[in-house]
Amino acid sequence: MTICIVAICDNNSKIILASDRMLTIEDLIEFEHPSDKIEKLSTTCCAVSAGSALPIVEIFQNTRLNLKNRRSVMIKGIAEEVKLNYIRQRTKKLEELYILPRQLKSIENFYSVIESLPLEIALHIDEYIEKYDFELDILIGGVDEYGPHIYLIGDPGTIDCYNSIGYQAIGVGDLHAILSFISYNYCSEMDLKSSLYIIYEAKKISEKAPGVGKETDMYYIDNKSLTKISDDTIIYLEEIYKKNKEDKTQQFQNIKERIDNIPL
Repeated sequence: MTICIVAICDNNSKIILASDRMLTIEDLIEFEHPSDKIEKLSTTCCAVSAGSALPIVEIFQNTRLNLKNRRSVMIKGIAEEVKLNYIRQRTKKLEELYILPRQLKSIENFYSVIESLPLEIALHIDEYIEKYDFELDILIGGVDEYGPHIYLIGDPGTIDCYNSIGYQAIGVGDLHAILSFISYNYCSEMDLKSSLYIIYEAKKISEKAPGVGKETDMYYIDNKSLTKISDDTIIYLEEIYKKNKEDKTQQFQNIKERIDNIPL
C-alpha cells in the first residue's frame, strides 16, 4: 500500500517524482520508513515501486550492476533492464512457491516433464503458474537526450510508456492522484513550480486511500542531474495546500444558501 507519482513538466523538459514512505512486506506488515524510497538508477533516472518491498532490492541492485559498465544508456534501455530483472525475480519467487517444493528444478523443467506427471498435479501446478500475481508495479522516470520519459513495469513483466499522457501513479491511492491531475487539466508543458504544487496536491489527496503514508518526498530531474526537493519547500507546499482547502470550503459556504433552496 503506497502512492508513487511521476510526471513530465516544464515544457516537456523535466520529470518530477513524488512518493510517500510506506513500505509493505509480504502483504502482512506496513510501516513508514525513515528514509525515502525513490531509487536512483542513473544520474538522470529514478524509480519508485508499489507492492512488496523485498523483491525490489535485488531488482534495482542488479539493474545498477548491469548498467555500470555501459557508457550511455537511454531511459528506455534502463526500463528494459528493470523489466528483465523484474521477470527474473518473479520467476524465482514463482519457482520457490510452486516448483521447487515438488522436486522440480524450474518452470521449464516442469513443462518438459508435464506429460509424465499425474494429471491432477500437472493441472494444479499449471493453474498456479497461470494465475500467479507478483503484486509489484514499478514506475520509472528519467530524462535523456530525447527528453523525459515515464515507463510502468508490472506483472507478469509488461512495460508501458506514458510519455504521451505525461503522468502516471501507482499504489492504492493511484486513482485519487490521477483524478487530481485530470481536474487541473494537467499537461507536460506546465512550468516546474506549478507542476510541483499539482503533484504535491495529488499526493495529499491520495492519502484518503487507506495505506498511503503521510510523509512526502519529491525529486525533479533534468537532462543533467536530479534534485531533491528540500524540506522547507515541502512545508511551503503544505501551506499552499491547506490554504487551497480552506478556499474551497469557503467557496462552498458562499453558495450554501442557494444549495439549500434547490427545489426537490
